[in-house]
Parts: sequence; structure tokens; C-alpha cells
Amino acid sequence: MLLLDPATGARERVEPAGGGLRGAGTLREGTLWFTTPDGAVTAVSPRTGSVRWRTRTTLEQPGPAAPDPRTHTLYLARPAGRVAALDTREGTLLWETHPRSEGAALAGVTGSAVLPHEGTLVVTTPDGTVFGMDPGHPGREPVPG
Repeated sequence: MLLLDPATGARERVEPAGGGLRGAGTLREGTLWFTTPDGAVTAVSPRTGSVRWRTRTTLEQPGPAAPDPRTHTLYLARPAGRVAALDTREGTLLWETHPRSEGAALAGVTGSAVLPHEGTLVVTTPDGTVFGMDPGHPGREPVPG
């Protein structure tokens, strides 16, 4: 990782504890989250590179992590519309859902995404499926978008 001083532009290389991290990275609220194709999520301090926690989910190929600072929850979605929620402070897996779409890629689009928005999760999948779900009741059927 490369740490830049916003005032001076000075660059400092920061090596994450436990070696290099690969995967999709998301920076928000003072934490850098990495998701890997095998479903692992790692929370890292962007200033020091220290690993805060590491958790494995059963989601394969999750998209970028989507933190909700209001609820201290981190959301992930995979191409088939499965969604997982983790506690941002400890990395505890809170829940995972069953698949909600076929997850097939359309025109080269391979990613999935989840966005917390006003108490609802908006999930998109590569096959064009868009749905909203209540994170307080993840087992309920989603609302098609």
C-alpha cells in the first residue's frame, strides 16, 4: 500500500501485516476492506497496514465490500445474488442469504454490487437483476428493481 500525505504529497510505502493483500479494496470510515474471490474479507488500517480482522464467508467471487457506518455492518454480494453481512468492528459473520438470480454475466459484466441506502440494500448482479432487501430480515423475499 502507498500512504500519501495530503498536505505535502510525500509518499510512504506501508506493508500490510501478514503479507500482501489482493482483491477488491474499499476505503471508508478509516478502514480498508479487501475481498478475495474465495470469499475472504480482511479489514486493514490504511495508516499502518495492520490487519484488524480477517473473516471467511461462503460467497464466491464477492464484489467490493459496502460498509454501512450507521449500523457497523459490511455487506458483500456475489454474482448469483447471495448477500452476506459482517460486523465491521470484529468481522463476525452476521448472516448470508440464498441465491437470488442466475448470476450469468451479460456483455462482459462480471461483478456484483450491494449498496446500503436508507435502510435498504440495493443489490445488482451481472445478469441484470436488481433487487432491494431489508437487512433486518434477510430471509424475506427481495423486492425486484
